[in-house]
Amino acid sequence: MLGSTFRPLAPWIDISDETPGTENNRRKGTTVGDRGELTLDASHRFVLPAGQILGAVWVLYPFFPLTGNNKQIMAEYTPLTYQETLSLPSSSSSSSSSSSSSSSSFDETEKFIPDLETHDPLFTLPPPSPLPPRHRPPRSLLKRTLIFLLPSFLQPGYVPPIPKSPTAYLDGIRGLAALFVFFCHYLYTCYTIATGYGYVPPPPSLDDSDGDFHNASSSGPYNESPFHSSTTTTTSLPPNPYTPNHLHPFKLPFIRLLYSGPPMVAVFFVISGYALSLKPLTLLASQNCSAFSTALSSLIFRRCLRLFLPPAISAFFVVILTRMGAYTAMGDFAHDEVYVRNVQETHYEALNSTAEQMLDWGKGVGEFVHVWDWEVAGGLTRMDVHLWTIPVEFRASMILFLVLLGTARVKRGVRRWAVGGGVVGYCFGSGRWEVVLFLWGMGLAERDVWSKDRKRKQGGGWGWVVVSLVGLWFMSQPDVGSERTPGWVMLTDMIPGWWEEEERYRYYQSLGAGLFVMAVGRCKGWQGFFAWGPVQYLGRISYAMYLMHGPVLHTFGYAVERFVWTRITGVETEGRYDLGFGLAALVIVPAVIWVSDIFWRGVDAPVVRFARWVEGVCSVKE
Repeated sequence: MLGSTFRPLAPWIDISDETPGTENNRRKGTTVGDRGELTLDASHRFVLPAGQILGAVWVLYPFFPLTGNNKQIMAEYTPLTYQETLSLPSSSSSSSSSSSSSSSSFDETEKFIPDLETHDPLFTLPPPSPLPPRHRPPRSLLKRTLIFLLPSFLQPGYVPPIPKSPTAYLDGIRGLAALFVFFCHYLYTCYTIATGYGYVPPPPSLDDSDGDFHNASSSGPYNESPFHSSTTTTTSLPPNPYTPNHLHPFKLPFIRLLYSGPPMVAVFFVISGYALSLKPLTLLASQNCSAFSTALSSLIFRRCLRLFLPPAISAFFVVILTRMGAYTAMGDFAHDEVYVRNVQETHYEALNSTAEQMLDWGKGVGEFVHVWDWEVAGGLTRMDVHLWTIPVEFRASMILFLVLLGTARVKRGVRRWAVGGGVVGYCFGSGRWEVVLFLWGMGLAERDVWSKDRKRKQGGGWGWVVVSLVGLWFMSQPDVGSERTPGWVMLTDMIPGWWEEEERYRYYQSLGAGLFVMAVGRCKGWQGFFAWGPVQYLGRISYAMYLMHGPVLHTFGYAVERFVWTRITGVETEGRYDLGFGLAALVIVPAVIWVSDIFWRGVDAPVVRFARWVEGVCSVKE
């Protein structure tokens, strides 16, 4: 157990729980003591406690690569030869035991991170694979740092993980959803993407304000209304060559989902509700009330750290970049209507001093954890506007936990009707779409536990494929102007009048997200696609991508766009503008994925382990 605990922190130090003196521990007489001590032979008279190893590695941890197959000791001891490596004892037993124990614990599929012990070779004992000498970890700190900065799939000894959990498809869904949210925030700064195919703009005299504040255009010479740009010329700006094409094929249903952010947020909430509910409901089905209370307490305890600590760290990086001048250098470009022709996001500005900047960050963290109202913007959103969903997710999670606790002792049938007909109906009538989606995920988990308990199959015919397509159609509801878009006029009229005007676009998007996730859980074809290796990789870095794509776009992304448009293509015509945007995307998209990979390994995954460690330290020992 000690080896599997320390290996993610110091993969080159082989502290195994094998018996002393085994072949796996031969390093000039080194053995592993019963108390987890790395002990040299008698001539050296040196004992290195495991606690000191942990302390040293924790300090130097950010500089070391997390590669799963780095298993040789980085010390003065003689490493095994390549031929000797072939005869090492298999670690499949420890790996399988870890996998079996982790597969029964689904609570860490809470947000955007999959079960690290089940899905990710970077955090488990990898299967035995002979490493030639050139794949042994380099001794140089600089080389180790450079390897750490490589994407995880390009690091030496990387082995693509094989999804083992039956719910691994959920990681793939949220991975693609996070990617499409990034595409939304990248595209909507330059193009009008919130309208649907065939949208008919209202007359200029009408004040048609139905739409998403998140995707609405900003005011400016090129943006006189939330829906279409004007061709007005000024003395300082050339004629605007870009006029929104509401008949562009990319605005068709289904296709528009590739860059639609709001429906993907709805998908996140359904998956979170499912993942948070599955283990407690499974324990309730087995009538293990003690384990249920322990699991629910663990989820509640770790939820705040899991959701709020990574955004606080990403916002701190924004502060550092601001003090370094990266944000300030892009300030003029971020508000230049010649280049940023649609949405102009809040661009964080430098304050008078570093102390004042740090104080603003600390105040933002405090305001960010605001649970007393349902405002969507506050705190850290002035540093990264995309973080607005995190407090919403936290509040909806707490309501979900309260519902689970309140219905724990009632019969399953009563709970299904009480939650589905009572709580969900009340939240729906109150317009709380995010809570409805969380409880929808709970209902799907209840259904799966019930079917498994009675050994019933979960369907899987073409009917569920049709349901998934219906869900995707509903998710394609335009963010603005659905009442003036062909195919959505009648559906928009059917939205209840008490549904908040500014949230009307979420009505069918939420319905579609619930239907799609439900259908994928019963369709093997969809599950196979979302279990595909590249999609699973996006699932592992999805939360990191959600947090980091904003800072990358506002610094490196704007710099690349400015260079391409001013030095290469120009913006005099629509074709030149589009060409420059496409060329910049070839650099910006890989950069966001790369930075997200680093943030995932360096911040996000350690936060998951840190939350578990804090829980272990603070919990009462049974």
